[in-house]
Formats: sequence, structure tokens, C-alpha cells
Amino acid sequence: MKFCNKCGRKNFDTATYCERCGNFLRLNEIVTQKQSKCSKVASIFMVISCVVLGICSMVLEIFSIILWDGLNEISNDIGVVEMKIMWIVLVVAVLIGFIISIFATHKYIKDVKSGKKIGTGFKVCVLLFVNIIAGILMLCDEDEMLVKVNDIRMSNK
Repeated sequence: MKFCNKCGRKNFDTATYCERCGNFLRLNEIVTQKQSKCSKVASIFMVISCVVLGICSMVLEIFSIILWDGLNEISNDIGVVEMKIMWIVLVVAVLIGFIISIFATHKYIKDVKSGKKIGTGFKVCVLLFVNIIAGILMLCDEDEMLVKVNDIRMSNK
């Protein structure tokens, strides 16, 4: 299989142009997919972080419902109102983080399987917002999912 060096799509070995973007596939240049161990481990850590964030968000929701009922029984003092606002912000932040981690994990696994290049910005966002270990593994992945072989004649000899 040939991989387009512009969009990363798989093409047949006999193809001259990319099926997706129409880019000319040079005869002396083959781009092959190589999924490194770093990308596999990063995918595993991203899935683990989704599971952990999901469990944390469920526990936080249950705890906030119990706490909310307890705060309603105390009184409507200024401190209680501020505490309610703090809990609402905390619950929303955890849920947003959970949703972001699900979408980021899905995108990363899909791009790794299709052989697309993962951008540095995405890797840094994963590092900061989803999972530190997965982000570091992505940034350390020296192959960046695509390995370029410049001369087909060298491989045929």
C-alpha cells in the first residue's frame, strides 16, 4: 500500500494519484505506515484516563447531590451559596474534561490507525488537558506515524 505524503490516505500500490486529495504519488517515493510502541502505549493511557475521568465524574455527581441536599438543610448563608457555586463549577469542569478526553482519545486512535500525522498542537493539548503520560509519549514519538523512504531502488536491491 502507498500512503499519500500530503493527506496520509492509503492508496493501492498501482495508484498514480491519491484517491482523497488527488496528490501525485511519486514512483521514487513510498510512504509507509509504522505504528510505534509509543503510540500504542499513549492510546492505552488515553483510554485509561477516559475511564478514570468517567468514574470520577460519576462519584462527584453522586457526592454533589448528597452535599447539595445537606447544604439546603443548613441555611442560605453567604458561605453556603458560595459553596454551592463552587460545587457547580467543579462538576461542570470535570464533565467538560471527561467529554474532551473522550473526543481526543477517539481522534487519536482513529488518526493512528489511518496513518495520519499527529500535530504538535494536539500532542501538547493532550499533555495539558487529558493525560500527561500520553502527551509525553506522543511528543517523544520520533516517527510521527509516517516513515519516508526516498529511493525505491534501494529497497529493491
